[in-house]
Amino acid sequence: MWAIYLLIMSIVITSGCILQGQERERPPDNLSLNRTVPDPWRGRLPGPSQINLGRTNSIKGVQEIDPETYTLVIDGEVEEEKTMTFQDILEYPYIDRENVMYCVEGWSWSADWRGIPVRDLLAEVKPKPGAKRVIFYAADGYTSSFPIEEMNQSDAFFLAYMANGEFLPEKAGYPVRLVAEGKWGYKWVKWVTKMEVTENADHLGYWESYGYPDDADVS
Repeated sequence: MWAIYLLIMSIVITSGCILQGQERERPPDNLSLNRTVPDPWRGRLPGPSQINLGRTNSIKGVQEIDPETYTLVIDGEVEEEKTMTFQDILEYPYIDRENVMYCVEGWSWSADWRGIPVRDLLAEVKPKPGAKRVIFYAADGYTSSFPIEEMNQSDAFFLAYMANGEFLPEKAGYPVRLVAEGKWGYKWVKWVTKMEVTENADHLGYWESYGYPDDADVS
């Protein structure tokens, strides 16, 4: 039955995404004050969202993260460690891509995402020659990882902070989540707070350690 399900899912994929690099866009000035999208400051979290979320899974419930104190840390086997605030992320050159996330439970949802390509961030921190994988850590302790070579091949992996013209709602990973194009949903880490570049080529994430495929290719 599992083999049949995978075959069906591979047939219905219709995301139409571009796997090659695309031109980066510069954020508008003062994005945090732009009233066309929810303002995460002024002591409030994003309001009701029109994003079709499907179901929401997490290991410790929905995480509530203050955007004013949020940081993304990139460290490990790199030449230059990097720490970014949410404002830093909003001011970073971004890409827009349409993607569908498929869950192994049988549901899916699609969105027009905006975020920072992981390979752009890796280029900044300069991974050391022995680096093998990138581990993504979530605020709730969840993890998943990918071979660094795969992440450097295209813009298919990016840290998203907006979907369908809105900042992400909390249950979708606000303020930042990983989009992993062509991978099953358990690789799309929500509430990302850290990226660690590691020499450990055998690292397994949360569900991977329970036997889920590490490559997690949908097709």
